[in-house]
Amino acid sequence: MRPFKFAVESFKLPTAIAVRCICAHFLVYSGFRIWLGKNWPALLSLVGKELVARRRFVDADEILECSLEQHPYHAELLVQYAFSAHNSARYQEAIQRWQQARAACPELATAWAGLATNERELGKISEASSTIAAALQRFPDDLTVISEAARIADRRGAASEALVLWGRMLNSRHAHPDWLQGHLANLILLRRFDDANVELHRALSQFPDHNGLLATKGMLAMA
Repeated sequence: MRPFKFAVESFKLPTAIAVRCICAHFLVYSGFRIWLGKNWPALLSLVGKELVARRRFVDADEILECSLEQHPYHAELLVQYAFSAHNSARYQEAIQRWQQARAACPELATAWAGLATNERELGKISEASSTIAAALQRFPDDLTVISEAARIADRRGAASEALVLWGRMLNSRHAHPDWLQGHLANLILLRRFDDANVELHRALSQFPDHNGLLATKGMLAMA
């Protein structure tokens, strides 16, 4: 039954009121359709993100692949598609997906850092170092890029370089305990034990139950 006829016959509305109700209905419905059309890729990326968080990687891939066919340059879809492979330890596949994201959105720092992370995970340290060096030039203040650069420096055994990189992040308002742990580990490697003790005391006052920091405390005690 058409909406107008339904409104008049089912609810016995006067014709003028029925016309207003139907017009309002279509205005709201049309507005919702316009909003949904604009925001549909973002909504799908949120669905993909939730599926990845629940470790439903096959489902995430299916939704994200279908979405990317329609929206191949949508940054968040590309990011979640790459995270689906990374979080399921499909590192080579993740590399390809991060490369896809970087090609589509070269201004996306996460794509560069993610690519370097998965190269590092596969032991491709030369490639990872090259990727992160280019990323640091493009995004010198991005914390995700800096933290990955620090991890790659750790992997190369470049303690002085890693110490500087970890240190650059410690002044952030939202300093992560992993960054503190990375900085501490390199102070210990460089045998700067007094500095390490001071920093460890400060770190544990912020994060007293962090397992990594507690392990570092043990390392320092045995150094």
